[in-house]
Amino acid sequence: MGLELTELLKEKEKILVGIGREWKNRTEGCAALLKLLEGKDFFIITSNDDGTVISSGLDREKITWPNAESGEYENWESYMNWIQGTLNRELLVLELGENYSNPALMRWPFEKTVYINQKAVLVRVNAKYAQIPEEIHGKAFSVPENSVDFIVAAAQLC
Repeated sequence: MGLELTELLKEKEKILVGIGREWKNRTEGCAALLKLLEGKDFFIITSNDDGTVISSGLDREKITWPNAESGEYENWESYMNWIQGTLNRELLVLELGENYSNPALMRWPFEKTVYINQKAVLVRVNAKYAQIPEEIHGKAFSVPENSVDFIVAAAQLC
């Protein structure tokens, strides 16, 4: 699937990346993701509040993350504006290491986005929770691996 991911990254106009708990304190994944997203129109949403993603060198204006003090998400309005621009566009939704602690943040909205957008594809990478719902079979890939290790390996193929 690593080779297929690099092809999808080349094909798709927009890339939505969700980063979950598997990425906590895993800076090597962010460095690999930076390489994979170079020159792409992307936005990242992360449930992590450890600072790994926002201090990774990725454009902070293209990342939304939880603010531990306010409970709000930084750059949420920018994310909403960006996501509105993905409708009927070639979109890759890349969900990396998200669990079920808050499925209303990424898991369910990502599935809905792929269901609605006929030009969207979901790649869900998670060592434990890579299941894909029936409604989007054929438009989604399940990769039951550690998502950080998967992205690091995919970046080495570029």
